[in-house]
Amino acid sequence: MFFVMKLMCGALIRNPIVGSCYQKLGGESCLTAWIGGGILLVSFYSGVVPTEAADSKYMLRPKTELRQPTDVRIRLNVTGELMTANSGQKAVKLPITASAQLAYSEISRVFGVDHQDQVQAVRWYDRAAVEMRVDGITHRVQLSDQRRMVVYHSGNAHAELFAVSGPLSRDELDLIDVPLSSAVIDRLLPNEEIKIGENWSHEAMALADLLRLDVVHETDAKSKLVRVEGDQAKIELNGRIDGSIHGVSTEMKLVAKYTFDLQSRRIVWLAIDIGEQRAIGHASPGMQVTARIRLKIIPFDPTEIRDTELIDLAGIELNPQEKNLLLRYRSLRGGYQIYHDRSWQVMLDRDDVTVMRMVQNGDLIAQCNVSKLSDSPVGKRRQLNEFQENVRSGLGKSFEQFVEVDQHESELGLRILRVVAVGKVEDLPIQWIYCHVSNDLGQQASYVFTIESKLVAKFGAADRAFSSSFDFVDNLPEMTNKARSTVISKRPVPDA
Repeated sequence: MFFVMKLMCGALIRNPIVGSCYQKLGGESCLTAWIGGGILLVSFYSGVVPTEAADSKYMLRPKTELRQPTDVRIRLNVTGELMTANSGQKAVKLPITASAQLAYSEISRVFGVDHQDQVQAVRWYDRAAVEMRVDGITHRVQLSDQRRMVVYHSGNAHAELFAVSGPLSRDELDLIDVPLSSAVIDRLLPNEEIKIGENWSHEAMALADLLRLDVVHETDAKSKLVRVEGDQAKIELNGRIDGSIHGVSTEMKLVAKYTFDLQSRRIVWLAIDIGEQRAIGHASPGMQVTARIRLKIIPFDPTEIRDTELIDLAGIELNPQEKNLLLRYRSLRGGYQIYHDRSWQVMLDRDDVTVMRMVQNGDLIAQCNVSKLSDSPVGKRRQLNEFQENVRSGLGKSFEQFVEVDQHESELGLRILRVVAVGKVEDLPIQWIYCHVSNDLGQQASYVFTIESKLVAKFGAADRAFSSSFDFVDNLPEMTNKARSTVISKRPVPDA
């Protein structure tokens, strides 16, 4: 559900026919939401085994260390409304629906049963796609073939996903960032012996990690062991959650059933309905949505893995590094590409401008407007003093003074003019960082960062990182969806 809302944001801001829809959203953007959970199903037994005695105790503690490889299938359906408004205006509601399918093979290693213990997993995605409809507009997203091998890392109640081969796009990350992940779903367990009919509560930090929230402020969510059939313990979960995501408040209602297999010591089936009401944020609309998720997980023998790097976890970087967590933004209309950190969100993508916002913990830190300019004659480039004067003129009465002016060449060989100015807008102190980038072929673009002066320290050198990765993409290869011949499992796996 969470990721679908983010992807719907992409549909609205990038689709060439979304003008009226974007206006209805008040220009506010990004739809943040998530896939919550799924259904995990493994058939180890045929027929129904008689229920065990109610006074028996059962150890509901998962297996740790290196676990058996699994095939995973997820289906998700979301319905509801998005809500957004400009300052002082009444919220506008837009109907939404979404249907997603994900299929991957996974090898994972679990270092403990506490929610802060590390979990490492490597996945190969056979399929990851979603179709969304927002206010009558249909949008589809799928994971590119070049990004099918993904690392999942969870530690200190914080999870990250990144592709082994290079940066994901925002849409790709949102597509595969699944709460109640198959790698950590066992954190719903109490890790102790439980009688039939007995309840246990869930820690707030564990739920925040499972549901991909920043924090859970309050929850009454509890699970109950309902019955045991052979080696399968049947469990139910109900409760509400008050929390926040990206600094925005959210309320959830959870209704779930799941099965723990006492032999394999894993949760092997989970079905969950989730209702959510979320407030409007700086880079995301509010929402009132419901989701029903199905996920199937089938263990398979490691000897069935062939013709792939997914043999074990050796030789793969499993700990997230700064370079691994960058995202790739490519503007086909503007003809440029940028690698940026995950705090940046694209708000608007038009032929003439791309608008991005940096949001940290729900706080708006900065905005960046990027524009592709007409090509200049080869050998004739804009000069620094000319660009500086253009900045002064453009700011008009808001301009007070320049604090930095420089010219340098990026690692990609582009010439960058950089001008930093300060001033005020309606008595609010502002810092602007203007950049003009060009190459020897006459291609050129400009972008400006707008930051409240009190937030300059938080912004840091983000513009430098932005500029170092900026490149024109006329000659870059397109992402394709040609089928890759590498095979993970010899046998087909049924859909969820």
